[in-house]
Amino acid sequence: SFTTNGTITLVTELPAISDNTTITGPGINLLTVSGNNLVRVFYFNADTTNSLSDLTVAAGYASGFTYIKPGNKYPSSAVTNAAGIASAGSLTLQRCVVRDCRTSRSYGANIYNGGILEIEDCTISGSRNPSPNSQGTETYGGGLYNRGIVRMANCLITNCAAGGWRSILMPFDMLSAVSPALFCARMVT
Repeated sequence: SFTTNGTITLVTELPAISDNTTITGPGINLLTVSGNNLVRVFYFNADTTNSLSDLTVAAGYASGFTYIKPGNKYPSSAVTNAAGIASAGSLTLQRCVVRDCRTSRSYGANIYNGGILEIEDCTISGSRNPSPNSQGTETYGGGLYNRGIVRMANCLITNCAAGGWRSILMPFDMLSAVSPALFCARMVT
């Protein structure tokens, strides 16, 4: 346990969090964990229960890659998961800001959920992603990509571009409860 204010700037990606973890900051204007536009900020493994509150996650970066399989003349893409927060376990976000993350070939720029995600009183904003092109640089779900269960209350999602894809991408019936949430999904170019 420790207390800090200011900005924690990562120069290398943190190890994946593989134990149940609670991180409580002093407030969104007092503590920022930054990926420095170089690395993903947080990755939570499956089979973990985690909580982030009262902090800002900013400037994460993640990129998939393109490769050519032997015998193929066309490239294939490997896609990564989110630059701000990627979670395969259970994660609760309260009174957080997740902003200004950028990706290439990714599921979610700011947040990827593959487990159970509860978001309350949070702002998700400002993802920056390239437009889709023949090189396969698209990102799906600029603000949030959900492949699990998500519950949101009193949240704002704004200015999240995903290379022409939606700000929030939730396949089929994966949205469990959204009430009341404000989605301001203006595309930013």
